Amino acid sequence: MRIGAAVLTWNPIRNGRLQLLHETLESLWAEADTVRIVDNGSTDGFAGGDWKNTGRNTTSGFGTYSCVRLVGGMDVDICVVSDDDMVWKPGWADRLRAFWAGADDNVLLAGGHLEPIFFWNTVAGHEPGVIWRESTGAASWTFRHSDYERLVRYCAMVDMGIQGVWDVPVCQRIRRDGFRIGQLDLAEHVGDRSTWGNETVGHYGWDVEPVRELIR
Repeated sequence: MRIGAAVLTWNPIRNGRLQLLHETLESLWAEADTVRIVDNGSTDGFAGGDWKNTGRNTTSGFGTYSCVRLVGGMDVDICVVSDDDMVWKPGWADRLRAFWAGADDNVLLAGGHLEPIFFWNTVAGHEPGVIWRESTGAASWTFRHSDYERLVRYCAMVDMGIQGVWDVPVCQRIRRDGFRIGQLDLAEHVGDRSTWGNETVGHYGWDVEPVRELIR
């Protein structure tokens, strides 16, 4: 099963994320078949993107949607959308292939990194290797290429003009229609701050060990 990935970045020079971007790309290229960069409208001189947003909307939601669209056009079986501060662990690709090869048709989306339990992503169930959740952050979405058209329709249902509140409503619509959302322990956030002001860690912390214990 071929894997394609799209990496989202925005002003990585100004935000001090070039090294993080390189680490993300190296971890993906080590095991993926195709990796591309989506530049969500950088104005800091960054010129390393395969596709650049030239419009006015540079929210993270629009950037993720652009990644979904880009990876959906690849000749692959499994699609990965990654932020530019995610390091994918050795062996991630084979584990992702195994997950999607065994996933039921009602599994539409799976996150590649674990998150703590928040009120918006509560646990719907768990088993060895996967936790089922009400939502999973767009920093590491994965999905079957065969589900691309369905997923992109869900993505387009939610307003992308408001910063920081896009991925959860997308997941809510997916869950409302009876689909399942998984979360896997394949990647880790290595950045210490958000490029757009996400204050989740400051407000709630980021302890994933209790979640990790659920899937061991």
